[in-house]
Amino acid sequence: MKDRLQNLRQYFFPLRQWLADRLTSLHYQAIIMMALLMLSILALTVGATFLAYQRTSQVLAESRDRELARLSADRLTEDLIDLARNLRILADLEQMRSGEPTIQEQVLDQGRELIIDFINQDAGVVILDANGFVSVTRPFRPDLIGKDHSQQPYFQQARAFPYPDFFFSDILQEPTTGENMIVIAAPIVDASGKFVGVLTGRFYLAFQRLGQEIQKLSIGDKGYAYLIDKNG
Repeated sequence: MKDRLQNLRQYFFPLRQWLADRLTSLHYQAIIMMALLMLSILALTVGATFLAYQRTSQVLAESRDRELARLSADRLTEDLIDLARNLRILADLEQMRSGEPTIQEQVLDQGRELIIDFINQDAGVVILDANGFVSVTRPFRPDLIGKDHSQQPYFQQARAFPYPDFFFSDILQEPTTGENMIVIAAPIVDASGKFVGVLTGRFYLAFQRLGQEIQKLSIGDKGYAYLIDKNG
């Protein structure tokens, strides 16, 4: 009987030890699994937080850029209107209303400060006579003198409705250079109300003042601004 008990003890002791070791091993495995799970949850939380922060930062940056673009566009509009008003001042001078090209040239030279942006930085100033032909240019453009612009919408509009202060054209292509441009047109009317011609200031879109101002308008890293006329 003692021998059998001794044998049972010898059998169960290793089994108990194995079970104890196994439980200890499972305990450690459970701890490791729990730690890995917590690390995974932490990594997911950090990743989600980073993505949310990145998205929020992007939205805030785009919102800031949109506001800056709006302010820049407003400033550009104000600048263009100021330039148009300068043309209106010159168009209303008695000498300009004479319709004589030589006298009109003198007016442009004397009022150079009012049109300096057109002359030095862009497509220049052009005067059309009552029939729509180019009579004066500043700076001097021999390729434009005598050209017929009577079919241009801005000229026809100015001739039909000469009393508004100024008009802005749609985007046009200059025949001699192929450059896209916008024209500000100020009708010239003499003291009797007779249409004498049009004083125009012109901006190239691809470069110079107006093009550079438009290029400054951007939203985010990949956003950009472009100019659309009434024809889309």
